[in-house]
Amino acid sequence: MRIALLEDGPEQSQHEQGIICRRRQSCDAFETGQHFLSVVLHNNNDLLVLNCQISGMSGLSRRNQQAQSRKNQKPEEGVVHAQVMAAHD
Repeated sequence: MRIALLEDGPEQSQHEQGIICRRRQSCDAFETGQHFLSVVLHNNNDLLVLNCQISGMSGLSRRNQQAQSRKNQKPEEGVVHAQVMAAHD
């Protein structure tokens, strides 16, 4: 499974990466929303783990950008897109 992690807190990011790696999953970690978007919008990740309160980007804006980028894509057979949002969004 390919996982992208957006977390601006270094200690929290290391903790989350450790959990993911112990489960033998691939993890790309990002500290800023802009860097995250510049890479993730062009990759096929199986799971996005987002800090929805990161400065300069909200979880809702990320969800909207992802929906727009997938609007013109052909649906993939057997793929389910799920999103979990924080109460603040």
